[in-house]
Amino acid sequence: MDWKDVPAFVIELREKPDYSAKALMLTILCATRTNETLNEERNEFDLDNATWTIPKERMKAGVEHRVPLSDAAVHLLRTLPTIDGNPYVFPGVKRERPLSDMAMLEMLRGMREGFTVHGFRSSFQDWAEDTTMHLDVVTDMALAHTIKNKTKRAYRRGDAFDRRRDLMQQWCDYLFSATQSLSAKMGSPDCLITATHRQHLSPAVAPGFLLVDKRSADRTDRVCAPTHLWKALDASVQKRAELCSAGFQSLARAPQRGERCCA
Repeated sequence: MDWKDVPAFVIELREKPDYSAKALMLTILCATRTNETLNEERNEFDLDNATWTIPKERMKAGVEHRVPLSDAAVHLLRTLPTIDGNPYVFPGVKRERPLSDMAMLEMLRGMREGFTVHGFRSSFQDWAEDTTMHLDVVTDMALAHTIKNKTKRAYRRGDAFDRRRDLMQQWCDYLFSATQSLSAKMGSPDCLITATHRQHLSPAVAPGFLLVDKRSADRTDRVCAPTHLWKALDASVQKRAELCSAGFQSLARAPQRGERCCA
């Protein structure tokens, strides 16, 4: 599914109460594989720290994978009913068994023809590459892809967890942007954000926000991001960032000479 069409699909999906719909929602939010979602057990989650740890036995690459959970993912998991004696987050019809492998696919087919559950991972990757400034390696790690370059793989020791947390929250914000008004998203006036370190910022695509790059007065990028995303900036960048209130009208103005629109 084209990443531009995913938010509308998510809005429909969240109205469905079935376990299969909830499982599909979590799969989309976390960009995980079908088996990783369906076979997850409640003891894999640390909701207080918004982290899901998938044991290596269930990972394609045979390596333990930590998934940073977005706000919506945590809320979904906290509100799911449980069945006594069944350890699975998404219990199936059979006792002490998870949902069947076809559950999510059948839910998807009933809503949209011609798509696969695995395809949402491609949607996520395309969205990240087309609209964010995250490095490809961060997106690959979010998808639990194996680094193909042997040299890079040998030197790569970390898992970019904090950067992946920013990415997954941006993805979540994008998915639910279709139903949130500007004021509902912000809870406060829009922000005009100026910073000297443009390369460190990773804005998500959602209308109504302006970032001014002071490194060059005649090169201003119109980009988008909910206010809370900027809280995740490195401390060194935050100290050099200037935040000021601005009305939507001032942000919605036509770009001035020398400005470049990227949305």
